[in-house]
Amino acid sequence: MKKFTTFLIAGFATISAFAQISAPAIPSVEKNPGLKATELSKFNKKTNRRTDYGSWYTYTDAYKEGVLLGQEYSTFVRWVMPDTNAGFVYTDGNYASIGIHVVGSMFDPKDSLFQSTGQEVLTKFNPYTVDTIAWTEYYVRNLDSIDVGGVMTEVIDTVVVEYFDFTGIQFRGFTFNNMNHINGSPKTSTYQKGSLRNTSAIKTDYILLGTKDRDSLDRANGRLFGSVGYVVPGIKSMSTSAGTDVRINTTCFSLAFKPMVRAKLGDTIVNWNNVPTTTKVNTYGVRMAYIENNFWEITSPFRVNNAFWTNSQLLFGATVNGWSSYLPTTAYNTGYFLPYDIHISTQNLKATEIQPIQNLAVYPNPANIGNNFHVTFNSASVTSGKVEIMDLNGKVIVAGESRNFANGSNTVTVNATLTAGIYMVAVKTANGTQSTKLIVQ
Repeated sequence: MKKFTTFLIAGFATISAFAQISAPAIPSVEKNPGLKATELSKFNKKTNRRTDYGSWYTYTDAYKEGVLLGQEYSTFVRWVMPDTNAGFVYTDGNYASIGIHVVGSMFDPKDSLFQSTGQEVLTKFNPYTVDTIAWTEYYVRNLDSIDVGGVMTEVIDTVVVEYFDFTGIQFRGFTFNNMNHINGSPKTSTYQKGSLRNTSAIKTDYILLGTKDRDSLDRANGRLFGSVGYVVPGIKSMSTSAGTDVRINTTCFSLAFKPMVRAKLGDTIVNWNNVPTTTKVNTYGVRMAYIENNFWEITSPFRVNNAFWTNSQLLFGATVNGWSSYLPTTAYNTGYFLPYDIHISTQNLKATEIQPIQNLAVYPNPANIGNNFHVTFNSASVTSGKVEIMDLNGKVIVAGESRNFANGSNTVTVNATLTAGIYMVAVKTANGTQSTKLIVQ
């Protein structure tokens, strides 16, 4: 099913004709991992609510409710590999060494999908502070101590967390199905291939992992157990008081793993076979979500929420299929997400510029078969547009006629013969799109 998005505002992204990439195979043993303790949506670490307004945002939940209408996405473990010398031995005997070395995600609070989970949709005029970021992590200890100068010393591994505001973010894009798609990532020009760091980061945190943090893996039963990793960045976004680009108050963060003991050729990071294979390297992974064979569409600069990663092909600065340094997961024919909870706070919620379409509602809802229903919404300006009805696969069932919408309250009566089922009703204008669910019974 396709995501219903707003139209691209011309001139805001560099669009190139990059082809989509086939989805990478996910080993069955890494699919649908659970959490060891607390679900992220219930994460309750104390945050510093320094300002007047604060809220938790979870984009994967918003996407699930706003587009998938409550349907669950699937999950898997994406291992954040230290280098290409170590690999995985799976239950089918395959040895895989290509992996992901940096993983991260954009955060854009202007995305109207957050309305589906009750979060405030900000505008480009709302700077904010990132108080806390939490995600599900998997840490497997194969090595607890090593000999350092004749002294057995505990192995301490490091997760490197980098944060970026608008000044360190690069927006790119590609054309697919005659649509221009946008994505964001840290700047590729300041990516350092040797260290996997980026000099455009405005702050870096280090998470130290020791013996007390083990263990995420039940080798005997082939199971993974995640725990909650979190950081308290205290970084501030920007707003249009510092610039005019509509995307100016986006932020992003990235994760990389630095083991204390480097891998050697033939080492195994995770051995699912439990056979005598050298397993001397500790490893770190994150929970990823995916929607199989569902392309993740982002065609509006008002909602640039996408994950990105650096895979082994891009590790040493190569350009593959037009991409360098960071590969957006929107480029795959399967949509990939990095599920995380982020708490932000802001001193103001001024609406100098509000979302183009707001307060969309359909009544009666549920509607009866054969009866008219009404679509109400507020428009931020006088504009032209239309009301469309789509099924859950994104197919347009009713393509409404173009009409003029007033600045303020609008009501459109729809006379459509629909069979019983669940539909999406979208108001599409030149300035933006908003959609909501309709049940016919």
